[in-house]
Amino acid sequence: FFGSCLQLTGSLFAGPIGEAQRLAAELFGARETWFLCNGSSGGVLASLLACVKVHRTGRGSPPAGGGSEGGEEASLRPAGSLVVLPRNSHVSSVNALVLAGEP
Repeated sequence: FFGSCLQLTGSLFAGPIGEAQRLAAELFGARETWFLCNGSSGGVLASLLACVKVHRTGRGSPPAGGGSEGGEEASLRPAGSLVVLPRNSHVSSVNALVLAGEP
């Protein structure tokens, strides 16, 4: 049963779901749009991990399809850079920074 459902819906990058994401991006005037599937925790983790990676490497947005650009992992951020969160931040934001190795 579940196999046949997955064949109908495709993956997040192809089939009806991928088409819906492309249409949503067009509607929002964005280059790409991804649908959130793990509640707010998954979205916060993904967005903060991506921001930390971009900040460390000094590169723009990751390539389409989530592939890795490879290469340097050394921090290029200015010495003393801080991540500041409000006290009432979602707990997953702290978890994302711990996973990213941020102090």
